[in-house]
Amino acid sequence: MNDKQRQQLSVYVDEADNASSEALLSRWMGKVSEFLKQSYGPDGATYFERLKNPNVYDEVALKVGHLEGLLAKDEGNQIADARNSPGQGPQEEISTTPNGRRVFVVHGHDGEVKESVARFLEKLGLDPIILHEQPNQGRTIIEKFEVSSADIAFAVVLLTPDDVGSAASQPLGNLCAGS
Repeated sequence: MNDKQRQQLSVYVDEADNASSEALLSRWMGKVSEFLKQSYGPDGATYFERLKNPNVYDEVALKVGHLEGLLAKDEGNQIADARNSPGQGPQEEISTTPNGRRVFVVHGHDGEVKESVARFLEKLGLDPIILHEQPNQGRTIIEKFEVSSADIAFAVVLLTPDDVGSAASQPLGNLCAGS
């Protein structure tokens, strides 16, 4: 989005707050829809038009929220562009929107169970993300985790008897007694 488009979206958000009648709000929705069609294409306008509510003021609130989301998304893109600008060196972009298909798999030492769950998730059409399988690219473990888990929709945590989990105050020897 260019500066002019960003500025126009901000104007539309302000106009909605100042509209005092349903007729003004209806005209406002038409203007915004046409702007979105020109700036984002037919799909951008269609999504905006489908935001409906029986109460026109609630509908406008939904639509204003959508416009504010577009502005926030653009602001995030500008920050990412600044990070990747010359002199900064190439950096991997971190998405903050879960894509709905990526699943983080947290596991212990039972490799067979981990692989079995990963293959099962793939059969469901999901994309299992296992941290140690992701490239390091010179990053620390926490940086690798941040990049790998940024757009994760959800996680599967495997709890198997190959690892011991307990309170820090509980001695490990007591957990193993009787084995």
